[in-house]
Amino acid sequence: MIGRVMWTEFFNNSDWPMAAAVTCVMVANVVGIVMIIALMTVPAAIGSIVSRGMAGTMAAGVVSALAMSFLGLLLSLAMDTPPGATVVLVLGASFAAVLAVRRLALGATAEE
Repeated sequence: MIGRVMWTEFFNNSDWPMAAAVTCVMVANVVGIVMIIALMTVPAAIGSIVSRGMAGTMAAGVVSALAMSFLGLLLSLAMDTPPGATVVLVLGASFAAVLAVRRLALGATAEE
C-alpha cells in the first residue's frame, strides 16, 4: 500500500521532471555530461530489450545501471583508468551484448 501511494504521488506530482533536471545539471560537473547521458539512456534501452511493460523496463534498467556502474568502477580501479569513461564503456559493451543475445535468441540476422 505504501509503495503504491509513493508511486502514484511521485508520478502524479508535476515536480519530478524539474527534480530530475536539477539533479542532472548539478551532477554534470562531477561525472561529466557523457556519463550522465549514458547512465540515463543505456540502462533504459537495456530494460526495454529484456522486459515488457513499464515496471519491468524500469526494474531492469535500475538493476543494469547499478551492476554496470559497479563493474565499471571495479575495472577502473583494477586498470587504473578514468572511472567515468570506464563505466560508459562497460555500459556500451553490456548494451551490445544484450542486443546480440536478443538477436541470436530471435534468430535474426544482421541484414534485417
